Amino acid sequence: MKNHKPTTSLPRCCWAILVLALATACAGPMKPTGYLDDYGSFNRFKTDTFGMRVREGEDRSVDQYFLNKVQIEELRSTGQEPPSLEAAGFDPENLQPVLFIVNPPEWRAEWRPETDEELEGVLFTVRERFYRYLLRQYPHPVRVRYAYVPGDPLLAGYRVLELDSAVTDVNPGSGFLRYVIGYSAGAVCAQLEGRVREGNEVLAEFVAREEHAGYPNGFMNWQVTKTSYCLKYATEESIDMVTEHIRATIPAARLRPETVLSAGQ
Repeated sequence: MKNHKPTTSLPRCCWAILVLALATACAGPMKPTGYLDDYGSFNRFKTDTFGMRVREGEDRSVDQYFLNKVQIEELRSTGQEPPSLEAAGFDPENLQPVLFIVNPPEWRAEWRPETDEELEGVLFTVRERFYRYLLRQYPHPVRVRYAYVPGDPLLAGYRVLELDSAVTDVNPGSGFLRYVIGYSAGAVCAQLEGRVREGNEVLAEFVAREEHAGYPNGFMNWQVTKTSYCLKYATEESIDMVTEHIRATIPAARLRPETVLSAGQ
């Protein structure tokens, strides 16, 4: 009777799956797609998968007085109170808070969902997540809307900024691997690009590239086989990051351009 030596080699089927997983891996650097004019230089927050180009010189003289709930709670947890505009000598009537208008996103990727309904579902998610995460990052009295009517008395005195965005590149990955293996195997990868405008003047441009494999939950969630399903998670990851950096770039409010104050300067 022959003695068989133990072996640690994987069965052929396992190697085949592993090779397929590597072949369909979609992580990679941002791709120039033509949505932006320049992909070679970003003056802030540049990595292989994220870049932002912003206009310098934003008036941030009063931004420190506009804190979101998390920042206020952090201050109070250390026994501090949020800084007060009035105590610093600023008249709230001389301030111009931001109103963000989240425009309908575009689909510019070569790959497209199988149905128009799925495509609209992804674009709806992109727009809704921008709306939600901007509200999370910015405090009152900043407002976020899908549209506005110029001359609306409720918006008098606001600085109107428009956010444009587009899904510009998609690697669909492998639904089979996402469902059977998980752990990012066969992940969907999406590139999201956009800009923030004040009228025709571009204040910021961004590119974010993220991947996501959904949540297979041990064969319980078959929807991970759908690229459009995982796309919603991938774009949400990008939007969370982008809005955080928009908040670090564009102040919640500024002194009105026509106002000259000596107090607090």
